[in-house]
Amino acid sequence: MVSRRKGVFRLPEDMHAWNVDGSSTDQLLGCSWIEYWENETGLRRGKCSYKDCTKVADQGGHIWLKRRGVVIAPICRGCNYSLNLKRRQDIGGNHSFLRKGTTVVKSEITPDMKSAERRFVETEVVDERTCIDCATDISDRPDNHDMCLQCYRRNRSKRRCIDCNADISNQPENHEQCLDCFSASKKRSFSSTFSRRSMDETFRACQNCSCDISDRPENHVWCLTCFHVVASRKRRYK
Repeated sequence: MVSRRKGVFRLPEDMHAWNVDGSSTDQLLGCSWIEYWENETGLRRGKCSYKDCTKVADQGGHIWLKRRGVVIAPICRGCNYSLNLKRRQDIGGNHSFLRKGTTVVKSEITPDMKSAERRFVETEVVDERTCIDCATDISDRPDNHDMCLQCYRRNRSKRRCIDCNADISNQPENHEQCLDCFSASKKRSFSSTFSRRSMDETFRACQNCSCDISDRPENHVWCLTCFHVVASRKRRYK
C-alpha cells in the first residue's frame, strides 16, 4: 500500500474486499462516514470503490480489506446495502475487489464487528473458457465466442483455413485450406475418386487433384480451384 498520511493509504493494485458484518452500530457524531473519509484524505468522493461498480459513491463503507483489516472507502448506496450478496465474504474466495488507486482510511474493529454473525455467500463455479489465441479467460463472453475481443479484432482481417482455422493470409486468395488440410482432403478425394472410377465409366477426374469433374463441360480437364491456381501462376511468371 502507498501511504498518504498515517492511517490513509492508496491501493497499488486491485484487492479482495467485502463489507464488514456488524458495522451498522459504528456511528460518528456530527458527520457521516463519507464526510469523515473526505476530511481524512483531502479528496472528494467520486466513483464507487468496488471495481465492478460505476455508480457515484455517496456513503463511507466499512470494508474488510483482505489481510489488511477494516478500512473506510467511498462506495455507493447499493454496494453498502446489507443484503447485497455480491459484497459479502465468499466461501470459495471469489470476493469483490476494491479498485486499484482507491484511497482508504484505516478503521478500528468494534466489539459488534467481532461478535456479529458472519454472513457468507457461495458463488456458482463456472467452467472456464479461454481464447483460442492468447488463452485469456473469456468465460463471461457469449458461448459462441472463441476469442477475446482484442484477438478477434486483430484476427478479423486474416483469412482462415475452413477446416482447422489456421492462418492462411500468406496463401493465394483463392485458397481456402492450409497445406496440411488440403493434402488430407486431396488424399480423401483420391480414395473416393478411385472407388467411384472403378464403378462408373462416365466418371471424369481433375488431372491435378483427382476430384470429381463429371458435371463440368467435357473439354474441362481441371476442377475450378486447380484451374484458378494454374492461371494465377501463369500471370505471376509472365
